[in-house]
Amino acid sequence: MNGPAVSFGPDRDEPVTESDLVALAASVAPIHAAPMERHDTAVALMRMALALLDEAGRMVPATHLQAAIDAAEGHGPMRADEIVPIELEERILGPLPSGNL
Repeated sequence: MNGPAVSFGPDRDEPVTESDLVALAASVAPIHAAPMERHDTAVALMRMALALLDEAGRMVPATHLQAAIDAAEGHGPMRADEIVPIELEERILGPLPSGNL
């Protein structure tokens, strides 16, 4: 490993900082790494950033980052026949109003 050890597990007490992510990137993606390894590292870092945005309630940038992750992994946009699970829908939109609309 090239950089300092960085912990991102559930036992971490303090929030993840930008310098933590830089240290992680330096330790797992050296410049001489194969292109596929660097791609995987980039996607992993995007997933970490996505989790941080979700925690902060920053849904618009999180949505754009999710689209970037999907594109990097070769996924296209959702099709009209795909269904979003209600749990995910409520997580994104919040509780849906009850009663007649």
